[in-house]
Amino acid sequence: MELKKEVFIYNIPGKPVALARPRHSGTQVYDSQKREKSNAAIWLAHQHNDRPFLEGPLELTIVFYFEPPKKGRSMTGKLHRGRPDLDNCIKYVCDVANKILYNDDSEIAVINAIKLYSGLPRTEFKLAKICPWRRLYYYIYDSFLRPSPHEPPISPFEDTLL
Repeated sequence: MELKKEVFIYNIPGKPVALARPRHSGTQVYDSQKREKSNAAIWLAHQHNDRPFLEGPLELTIVFYFEPPKKGRSMTGKLHRGRPDLDNCIKYVCDVANKILYNDDSEIAVINAIKLYSGLPRTEFKLAKICPWRRLYYYIYDSFLRPSPHEPPISPFEDTLL
């Protein structure tokens, strides 16, 4: 049986955005990012191309590219440590992709994310269906088959393990 890993790559152009909290006006609550979210949703819907929703468990890998400061143009490729917070940027992407790429963001089981500097600000992310057998193999390897620290390391991809 061959296990295929379905991977889908998406791109949102422009400066990465963090999810803002709901705003209050008197007794009403409103979303201050409605326009930004709808623009990003259009980009994602166009890239998804009317494919059916991805069903979990899913792995989300995101790279947020921020424009370097004016004085630090040589920072391209280095880690971005300032605001916005990484977790709020992740929430924004997950919120925008709801009902476009997947039915609900609760289908995401694993998230990998990083913030970097780049001359072209954008958000790139990859959604992949997780193969439970592959995860189980690594769990078993890490828990039971990994050699002790006193033995030389063994690659999990060597034929001697199988």
